[in-house]
Amino acid sequence: MAVRPVLRMGHPLLEQVAAPVTEFGTPELQALIADMNDTMRALNGAGIAAPQIGVSLRVVIFEVKENPRYPHVKPVPYTVLINPVLTPLDDEIEEGWEGCLSVPGMRGLVPRLRRLRYRGPGRGTAESSTGRSRASTPASSSTKSIISTAFSIRDASAICATSASKKSCSGG
Repeated sequence: MAVRPVLRMGHPLLEQVAAPVTEFGTPELQALIADMNDTMRALNGAGIAAPQIGVSLRVVIFEVKENPRYPHVKPVPYTVLINPVLTPLDDEIEEGWEGCLSVPGMRGLVPRLRRLRYRGPGRGTAESSTGRSRASTPASSSTKSIISTAFSIRDASAICATSASKKSCSGG
């Protein structure tokens, strides 16, 4: 599809709570996901949320694998989350250095919950509570399949790498 410009920290759209997706399996949603994927890969990102490319919808994609920005990471399979709901599994916090496509060239030490569960209609790969990948179980994007996953947030830190995108990723 297309590599879109990434909004930078401070843009008003990144400060808003993104709207929930209400229509699934539409050509527009498929095009948005394709554009997000193209943009994330072109910039060697580990994840991106729709608001980062100017679309105020609760859609986030991520895939963690070795690339120039993340040369020594544990892989996390390609995942698309739509209207994700994040639930902490415990109170353990872990700090790690993270970057964000909306804050290019900078990294920060960010505290994150060590384990959480995400749930929502989407497509991707389910994982166990230890963060190790299970067999790939893609869900049809034209159905409202629920992906419920528990994982180590350090393994997929790009979900909400900055405070500006946290609202967009988690819905609040």
